Amino acid sequence: QDLQGGVSACKFTFNVSGKDIKIGVFTHLAGNVPMWKDLLNNVTQASNTFSYSIPNDVNRDITVALGNCLDDVKSIRMTSAVDNKVQGFLDLSTLDFLESLHLSGQSGITSLLLPNSGGNALLITGNSDLFTADLSGFTNLDRTDASLGYVNVRWNFNLDSIILPTVPVAPTFSFVLLYDNALTSLDLTPIIQSLAATPEIDARKNKLSSADIDQIIIDVDSQSVTDGELILNLQSPLAPPTPASAAALLSLGVKNWTVTTD
Repeated sequence: QDLQGGVSACKFTFNVSGKDIKIGVFTHLAGNVPMWKDLLNNVTQASNTFSYSIPNDVNRDITVALGNCLDDVKSIRMTSAVDNKVQGFLDLSTLDFLESLHLSGQSGITSLLLPNSGGNALLITGNSDLFTADLSGFTNLDRTDASLGYVNVRWNFNLDSIILPTVPVAPTFSFVLLYDNALTSLDLTPIIQSLAATPEIDARKNKLSSADIDQIIIDVDSQSVTDGELILNLQSPLAPPTPASAAALLSLGVKNWTVTTD
């Protein structure tokens, strides 16, 4: 896990099989030079983000003590499926300075709530037990980052409910990636006004109904964006559009959109 501190002084402890790897006080944006001291009393200058990679053949038991700076955490990266220490509801709503979340390969996290922090980087992939995700607080997604910025929620095979953030910035979303989940409904209206030119919206391999497919097509067509790609096929069960969205489909064709459905 990688964690980045906020304006307070933070104490991090990383343990592997009961042994401290590095321990020290990390000061971020507080006027002091951030330093780490290891068990051999080696002192090194820290960067804004401290991370430690452990070989796969090590019996891992990693704990992190955030001391007095929990509310100032700016970045959380949880990418290991080995320990999966977090179980149940992951409530990050009190982390008012949180800017970046990378959550992948976790089992045990069933629900996710983000803070109203205006976060700008988000990647949620391959979390096998995640059922619900409220992303509404990340209203400043940086849509220029090809890996973290845009809406990027994929391969969460039990995720059936998601709340997207309303992004009040000028239209710059090139990608909205929501495929290979288990979404039973999908409301794109919070982000639909932020689509960039030639966008890709991919919500295939979910559990959307034909009524949902119709509404997504109608909502996308309500924008003046052209030359996009809308991928909605391979729903389970199959969910072809109905005549309710026929006019919108025709209009998207005129706007040079490629639309794939069941």
